[in-house]
Amino acid sequence: MPFLNAAYSVEQFAEAEVMVELRGQGKKKSKHQVWQEYKKGWYDTLTTEQRGLWSSLSRIRGTETHQKRTKTTAKQKAVPLTDFPPSQATQAYKAFYVMQQSWGFPDVDLTSLTKELGLPPGTRASSVSSYVSEHYVEIEGKSRSIPEVSKEIVNLCGRFVKHLQTVPI
Repeated sequence: MPFLNAAYSVEQFAEAEVMVELRGQGKKKSKHQVWQEYKKGWYDTLTTEQRGLWSSLSRIRGTETHQKRTKTTAKQKAVPLTDFPPSQATQAYKAFYVMQQSWGFPDVDLTSLTKELGLPPGTRASSVSSYVSEHYVEIEGKSRSIPEVSKEIVNLCGRFVKHLQTVPI
């Protein structure tokens, strides 16, 4: 799963930076204990779902990196041509796709195919573009979209760094 090493690296780098700062200050508490308290202060700002994701990252990373690949699933999704930004390439693809769909069956209504693929009612050959695979991973017993999880991890890493920059050691 993308971004697992990034989250690990952010935490490792932050811990090293805090340790350097603590050495410079000559703190009497255990450096490890101060780091754990510092990290807990940030962790306490997270929602339950965010905590589950953050705490599962090191567990998932350990398994994925050192034992086996993370199990993912893929689901096919039809994407309407209207969802693509207008460009010459998009227009050329639309023209090619429509030509392919209507070659032997001009303007055929794809009602049964529409239902099977979960498309909006009344979809015709000229309004469908292609199929994409959406990939999912299971985290904390819940199937989650990999792009969405990756985005959440990046946001959490950003929040973690901001927290470290604003809270004095």
